[in-house]
Amino acid sequence: MESGEKERVEFLLTIKAKGNVEKWLFEVQQAMIDALIKAMKDGKDEYETKPRKDWVLIHPGQVVTTVALIMWCSDTEASIRGETNSL
Repeated sequence: MESGEKERVEFLLTIKAKGNVEKWLFEVQQAMIDALIKAMKDGKDEYETKPRKDWVLIHPGQVVTTVALIMWCSDTEASIRGETNSL
């Protein structure tokens, strides 16, 4: 998949566009979901291990935005509960 900003997320499997259009289009949709799930997991796994300036450039914008917000919410909730001094 390629965004308008030329960011790419590769499919994990090759989908053949043949046969019943509803079937292969569903397979394309599922392949897109699977690829984004993997990209999000990879982004989350690397969030705390790579310097932020490198991490932001390695991953697609959608992944960066989503993972950064997930981690911000997680840190904020932990801080409110008094578990960390994240804020």
